[in-house]
Amino acid sequence: APVRAMTIEALHGEALDPRVGSVIRARYRIDRRIGRGGMSVVYAATDLTLGRTVALKVFGGHQATRGDFDRQRDEIGLLAGLTHPALVTLFDAFECDGGAGVLVLEHVDGPDLR
Repeated sequence: APVRAMTIEALHGEALDPRVGSVIRARYRIDRRIGRGGMSVVYAATDLTLGRTVALKVFGGHQATRGDFDRQRDEIGLLAGLTHPALVTLFDAFECDGGAGVLVLEHVDGPDLR
């Protein structure tokens, strides 16, 4: 069972997003949702091992199915092979929650791009 932190956002924000406050892989504590698109949700999270803030991009939101991670391997491979000052760094990638692909990315604090 996931460990839960009782934050204001976990109680009231983001339509009670069940991932906020949970810990993935006993390492990444999801602190808040910072973005959402058609195929993924991005969270600010704390890397409990290294004590730093990271961004977790979770594909499929809460409706992931087995095999989804295989379909995201192209994006993972592309990001892993790119290095540029204008791109965030990919730290890790794995499958969890019955097929949801997760990218662990460098967190950049600032305004959203809208």
